[in-house]
Amino acid sequence: DIEEIFEIRESIELASVKKVCRNHASLDFSHLRSCFEKHKNCLNARPEATKFMNLDRDFHMALSKLVGNSRLVIIMNNIRDKVHLMGLRALSVGGRMEEVIEEHRKIVEAVENGWEQEALSLMEYHLDRSKKMVKTN
Repeated sequence: DIEEIFEIRESIELASVKKVCRNHASLDFSHLRSCFEKHKNCLNARPEATKFMNLDRDFHMALSKLVGNSRLVIIMNNIRDKVHLMGLRALSVGGRMEEVIEEHRKIVEAVENGWEQEALSLMEYHLDRSKKMVKTN
């Protein structure tokens, strides 16, 4: 399950990042930024893992919605339940919440600026790191 879900995520999310970067000048990033800020701010309240993962879902879905492909959003929504359960395992690693926020911050900066190669590398790293954390626990 882990390998298959992350293979699907990599395919979809890397393609999404590429398209978003290529169209960055015409996109409204306000919802993505808002999702990121809520996710970041929840750390101050020492969130439970479930709340953190719900905000993680919001962030990744906001990025997917920027692509403008309703079918892609449906597919992402479909796999997010599995991702949620896997993410709960990954968050048991101390400091992972803070790492996720920093990874997301860098992704937002890169896609907003249209830095395609950097954004792709950052998303690939984020997904790879998440997969390793899931496998560790």
